Amino acid sequence: MSTVDYLKERIGYLKLYQGIVVAADSGLIGWVLSNAHAAPIDLGAILGMLGIIALTVAGVILHIRIQYHIDQLQGP
Repeated sequence: MSTVDYLKERIGYLKLYQGIVVAADSGLIGWVLSNAHAAPIDLGAILGMLGIIALTVAGVILHIRIQYHIDQLQGP
């Protein structure tokens, strides 16, 4: 497999993972917002917020890695 084909496959998988992270992040944000009025700040709300932060950071890291591989495809 050539380097270009390898990078294209790698980008494809990273985009898949990024899509999964974005979907999970959106679902978690919706859950936290819909349950925000249900109770005062408790362990579930705190863990939900930490999950949102973690998933958002993961999405940004995946985006940076995808951009890096795209830049490698374009060459110097």
